[in-house]
Amino acid sequence: LAWSCLASSSTHTKQKQYPKRIVTLFLTLGGLLSYSVMTGTVSATMKQRLEVLRRGTILRPVVEDDHIVVVGSNSSIHVAPLLKQLNQSVRYAQRASERKLGVLAKLRLHRKRQAVVLVANDVSDGHQPGDLAFKLRKQVPRLRLLRRVGPVSDARVFSVVGSHKAKQVVVLQPQGDFDPYSADARALGTLMALQSAKSRADVVMEVSKGSTAALAKRISQNTSLNSVTVVLQNLGPKVMAQCALQSGLHRVFYELMSHDGTVINVRDFPSLSGLTYKQVRRGFSDAVACGIFRDGRVVFHPGENEPLLPGDRLMLLAQKQSHRNPPLALERQAMSVESPKIQLAKNRLPPRPPAVESSSVGANHTFCKESIFVCGWNPEIADMLLEWDMLLGKGSQIYVVSKVPIAQRANIISRKIQQMALSTKKPAMFHNIKVQHVDGNPLSRTDMLMAVNESGIKSKRSRVSSLSVPDHFHGPLNDSTGMDNRTVMSALLSEQLLVDVGVPAHVSAEVRDGSLARNNARIHPTIDFVCVRELQGLFTAQVVEHPYMNAVWSELLVSEGSEIYVKDSRRYAGGNAKGERMTFGSVGETARELHETAIGISRYMNGSWVPCMNPPRDSIVEPVDRV
Repeated sequence: LAWSCLASSSTHTKQKQYPKRIVTLFLTLGGLLSYSVMTGTVSATMKQRLEVLRRGTILRPVVEDDHIVVVGSNSSIHVAPLLKQLNQSVRYAQRASERKLGVLAKLRLHRKRQAVVLVANDVSDGHQPGDLAFKLRKQVPRLRLLRRVGPVSDARVFSVVGSHKAKQVVVLQPQGDFDPYSADARALGTLMALQSAKSRADVVMEVSKGSTAALAKRISQNTSLNSVTVVLQNLGPKVMAQCALQSGLHRVFYELMSHDGTVINVRDFPSLSGLTYKQVRRGFSDAVACGIFRDGRVVFHPGENEPLLPGDRLMLLAQKQSHRNPPLALERQAMSVESPKIQLAKNRLPPRPPAVESSSVGANHTFCKESIFVCGWNPEIADMLLEWDMLLGKGSQIYVVSKVPIAQRANIISRKIQQMALSTKKPAMFHNIKVQHVDGNPLSRTDMLMAVNESGIKSKRSRVSSLSVPDHFHGPLNDSTGMDNRTVMSALLSEQLLVDVGVPAHVSAEVRDGSLARNNARIHPTIDFVCVRELQGLFTAQVVEHPYMNAVWSELLVSEGSEIYVKDSRRYAGGNAKGERMTFGSVGETARELHETAIGISRYMNGSWVPCMNPPRDSIVEPVDRV
């Protein structure tokens, strides 16, 4: 009777007596209620399970070998270039293996995909790993993406994801309005958890502070981890400070850090031992030799007579995955010529020299007096000021326009100067620049015009640059969209204002969205829109694929040492006869005489400077081009 009442709501109407009708009516209502509760419970349970599967759950163990674990996959800005770089690495490895395999083996190899486990600390941190994997799966067809969610400081999490069987673990920093000390503490907690899980993988981890990097290297000693490579994420201000001074420089960084195209390749050519650097440099006709990697130390543009010792690796600027073997002419030359220094090293085995003759590009750089307008304020401006103090000529002026209280800005700058003085043992003061704070809104034409008039740049004989940065005054930095819109508006206003007052200037802007930077660059090419976060992500991606690139880029981006400059091509016309047109080969030889290395040319096309890295030696270099 109860089932009939549940199956058919008209059962009670068949009863002739009222008591039975009342009983069957209540049975019908109770049955409908029970059925509704049961259906709702089953539906909610299935929905919850599907949502857990979509997000990823730490309860399911990962059954993989030689996979890659990416920790902190909430940041799409860093994960996207990392996965693309890994996808390209798998593609190149498959191409190299296909040459030695048959048809069926090639098909099996082509279907094989590299497993990558994305581990997010918490779905509340930002991007969910399931959503991120769904967006990127079509862009990385050679990777099989798995998603997990769990506390990244818990050793049980890494036991479940199989870190003890993984070949590499990448620890990324969270992106957004995070305290750098808290982010570094979380990274160290992850490193400790990996040690507790007895992982034997190669670890690449991002940190914000140099002291944290030293602490991580010390903690990783005498552990089960195979190796630990620490990537500093404090290079953003240095990159932005250099890009603000040189138009088109950010395009050079993008090209050198890209997944394809012209990159820095580090190659081991033991058959070339004994040749001098000059012989090796001239022996590569379709690549630019830019330095030597010796005993973990990077030496750009060494002396011409410096011999290539056994164990040295050559840095070549060329297409990615190219020049696996040296030119045959160089190998024959190395077999016929035996350097006395190399012969001595073979016979007596003396200690290898700690350094080679080297000169920095910056040492030959002409420091110019410049006026820079900084539109906006955030704590990274203090690091940029320290960088400008080493790059600019004496008497340069920096004008900071923001509504952030001047006392707050001065306090942050004072602390940075004192920290620099403690590390360098120099007086706590700026030596080449003078900073002037202006209380004004960088989005207000009136405030900006007053700042330009008070600076008196019309009467000064100095170059003028304008840099728009995310401003702390307008709210939290995790509002990327609103922050980028205000930064773009500030850059457009600065450019228009400087044009109206008749002052030629280079205008640049730092944005947080890489796609927005590329779109704005196409629409308005006269302004350099730079996404430093994307560059940092590309930097980490290169280090994950080749750990030695950490030392290469650290040497290029630190305050002291070699740097990348974009200079007037007429500077290198000394080696050409009168009326003779310059070629990239002749420019390269003249640059070597100036203790520099020419890696490409930059041409003005469609309103912006476009770099061409490693052009053919016979390429014509026009006087209007840059080197």
